[in-house]
Amino acid sequence: MAKAALYTANDTAAVLTAGSTIPLGSAVHGFGGGCCNRVIALNGNAITLNDEGYYLVNANVTAAATAAGELTGTLYQDGAAVSGAISTVTATAAGDVVVIPVNAIVRVLCGRRGSSLSLVLSGGGATVSDVAVTVVKL
Repeated sequence: MAKAALYTANDTAAVLTAGSTIPLGSAVHGFGGGCCNRVIALNGNAITLNDEGYYLVNANVTAAATAAGELTGTLYQDGAAVSGAISTVTATAAGDVVVIPVNAIVRVLCGRRGSSLSLVLSGGGATVSDVAVTVVKL
């Protein structure tokens, strides 16, 4: 059984340029921790991990490309790209709707509480219309 979990969703369209942080929306469900200090907390466009250990991260980003080409979603932890947590899809024309899945297991080392996760769009611009992120403490 999971020790803590958070599910965020955002269905508000946002026009993003390459290099933009993807807006995560709002917390839909979550458990773990007290009312004032959640183990996993949504803080604006980032998710804060407030306990050491391993976390499973699954994200799906639906986007309409502004031009043909590659769109990439990358998971960042504390400002650095998470190794292997990158997904690239190809839009064949402007307006093509694609889904960018990003999945990883990340670790918060002992004594490093407050680790921050974010998703970044690169490769090209897009209108992001749906973002869903699940983080589960293992």
